[in-house]
Amino acid sequence: MAISVSSVRRERFHIPLGSCLFQSQFAGIYLARLKSSKSRLLKLASNRYPNLAVRSLADVEPDEECIIIGTIFRSCPQKPSIIKQLAQMEQIGSQLLLESQNNQQSLSSRLAGLEDEFFLEDEVQRISLDIQSQDLAGRLTTGVVACIMGVQPSKSLGSFIVKEATFIEPQPQKSISGVNFVGASHPSFDTGFWVGFVSGLGFTASADGGCHGHELALSLLGDFLRENKLSRLFVLGDCIRASAAGGLETLGVIQQARFLTRKTDADSVLAMSALDTWLSDLPLGDGFTVQLQPGVSDCVSQLLPQQPFHSLLFPKTVGRFGKGEDALISTTNPCITEVFARTILTSSGQNISDVYKYTSSGDVLDCMESILQWGHLAPTCPDTIFSYPQTESDSLLLHTDPDTGSCADYPDIFAAGNQPMAGFRRASLKTGSSDKEGALLLSVPRFDVTFTIVLLELESLRCLPVKFDLSQIE
Repeated sequence: MAISVSSVRRERFHIPLGSCLFQSQFAGIYLARLKSSKSRLLKLASNRYPNLAVRSLADVEPDEECIIIGTIFRSCPQKPSIIKQLAQMEQIGSQLLLESQNNQQSLSSRLAGLEDEFFLEDEVQRISLDIQSQDLAGRLTTGVVACIMGVQPSKSLGSFIVKEATFIEPQPQKSISGVNFVGASHPSFDTGFWVGFVSGLGFTASADGGCHGHELALSLLGDFLRENKLSRLFVLGDCIRASAAGGLETLGVIQQARFLTRKTDADSVLAMSALDTWLSDLPLGDGFTVQLQPGVSDCVSQLLPQQPFHSLLFPKTVGRFGKGEDALISTTNPCITEVFARTILTSSGQNISDVYKYTSSGDVLDCMESILQWGHLAPTCPDTIFSYPQTESDSLLLHTDPDTGSCADYPDIFAAGNQPMAGFRRASLKTGSSDKEGALLLSVPRFDVTFTIVLLELESLRCLPVKFDLSQIE
């Protein structure tokens, strides 16, 4: 493999100050997404359905088979609603409501179901979708821009029967080569370029704040990184968390009177200090870089795309090794990185988890594959994930050539952190295809739950989860 200088596309998901209008409604955000995607979908429609007319929703004729283009909205009855919660609190009380919600969430992490309704919205109006394929219906969610082929029956005006659906389907600029295989033996780090992926390190304010064995597992992970030569370690979000299970969602809040906390640091301050100490003990330099990106529980804004950690949060690490290559790099979430001629797209996982929650079929890797085929990294923004209100463009949309579909953002490897378990497979480039010639999909589990790091050999695309087994420790 040809060796090239590693680089991070720092400006790709950077949000300039003053570029967002926080008084805008969701409609403007979805409209910007639709406008940016429409030229590509029109080209796909003309190629795949040359004999069918492309209609706006206002111009759809009864019983005419045609093409419509718009943004999908999935109406989920189980979706949390502040109006419903306030009404229920009046009836049964806040404590009973909280217990009921916790019980429902423990039964299933998915809120989508067979009773969900689908709509398509264009620049003018919306229409109800009657999706014939259960597989297609199960894998669609709110915010996806699609080209729909079907018909509006005269007996059911206002409803559109979906026969086929086409998405942006960005294509890689070059073929993605590699032999994806599973190796049970310990890898030899002298035979290729290895990178590591870890997420959910879960540093807390106190040593006993984590689960059993958590502190020891972090120590073993540090020893592993010191003894084995990796070229890069990707830390995919949720580096810190609340000291207690079910703790404060905002770690900086202290539940005490102010005069009692004058000499008390917030949990987030102590947790970040512990993370900084751990990072400063790693063997940075000499070809080894740690790339750090924020997650839901970290000390940055939760709006996607999340902006990088400030370097002042890591005084020990930056003071010892500096910033940049062969040191500590703080990036956006998501982020695109070029490492040894491989394009790596990384996410801290909240976009994947949200798509999984609001779809009714497929696993985490299926959701990652769908996201690439849809051409948008977080379609459920801003409906169920916080995001910057960009009304002129959509930075989370993959940059795709309208005519050829060639995409400079399409990765060789797509890694998502904070997932339930480690998993990997190749993606399909087109919806419903079995080609498996797309990106390597890689789900990275939370380290504070599974004590697992995922290793990847860039040349062969060999994946190897490494688990620190503490089951024999009392």
